[in-house]
Amino acid sequence: MIKKSFFKHLIFTVISLFIMIFCNFLIVEATGNEENNNLLNEEEIVEEKIMKYDRLTNEITEVNMEELKGVLKTKSKGSEIYKTESYNPQTSHKYNIFYRLENINPFSATSAERIYDTSKFPNNVTCRIYVNDSSGEKGIGTAAIVGRDIAITSAHCVFDEDDGNAQFQNWTLYPGYNGGECQGSTATWTTAYYSSVWMDNHSYDYDWAVCVLDKDVGDEVGWNGVMSYGSSTALNGTDVTVLGYPADYKYGFDSNGIYQYKTGDKIISVNDRRFEYTGLTFEGFSGGPIRRNVDNLIVGIHYGFVGAFSTTPVGTRITSDIVNIILDLQAQ
Repeated sequence: MIKKSFFKHLIFTVISLFIMIFCNFLIVEATGNEENNNLLNEEEIVEEKIMKYDRLTNEITEVNMEELKGVLKTKSKGSEIYKTESYNPQTSHKYNIFYRLENINPFSATSAERIYDTSKFPNNVTCRIYVNDSSGEKGIGTAAIVGRDIAITSAHCVFDEDDGNAQFQNWTLYPGYNGGECQGSTATWTTAYYSSVWMDNHSYDYDWAVCVLDKDVGDEVGWNGVMSYGSSTALNGTDVTVLGYPADYKYGFDSNGIYQYKTGDKIISVNDRRFEYTGLTFEGFSGGPIRRNVDNLIVGIHYGFVGAFSTTPVGTRITSDIVNIILDLQAQ
């Protein structure tokens, strides 16, 4: 038979072990919470606001994207829209502008293919941008027509990040520019939509601008559709082409960016706001439309290279906010 004293000792031992385990659990939980709190405190939480700048009145206002989203959902009978459609006044035929470059010389004008005929869609809705900074120095960039009087480009092709975000002077858009000739009327912008985050820190994740033009250039040349991917996985691996006006004379391009080129290959890495893709690009491609080859819908805006020694170009993703802004402007 088991004596009472043994039972008492056994019960005491079990209770002691339980107390020790419980205390250790509390210590682990407390330590874990402290680590999580430190991570939350260290992580920078960025609040993005979509801003609208009216060049004519010099007025800056915040766009209520939730309200706009609600209006658009009502118009579309409750469903969200993730893309806009292209408009080609020439034909409904979809041109395949993809060209896989073979035996290229890295970082030379032969690394991109020149577009000799800019009269065809979507070459004709790809635009050269010419600007001057406050000192009078010229700048070359690229944009795409995405509506009757709407163009999309990089924020750094509209505002000078080296001069306190001042708007560039003499900002002029040339649709389908080719050696001095345009496929439609030249234009400038009157209103620009952009991200507050880019204005604060010039992050390439937010380097986009939607510009309302002073002329209905899209009625002349047509416009490109844009698309926002809800899934990063779905976007990864997509075959893409970027069009632009390189002006990098160091590699054999005309310094005034008077000719249109294309390059690109495949998206190889994606996060929530940007992606990397293969193909060599040059100064002047900034703001250029990155189109998926299957239907030429724009899925990104060319930024450039990230890092001093990188040779992999980066594009800012088209977001649902960008799509909704364009849809709203198209309806006005």
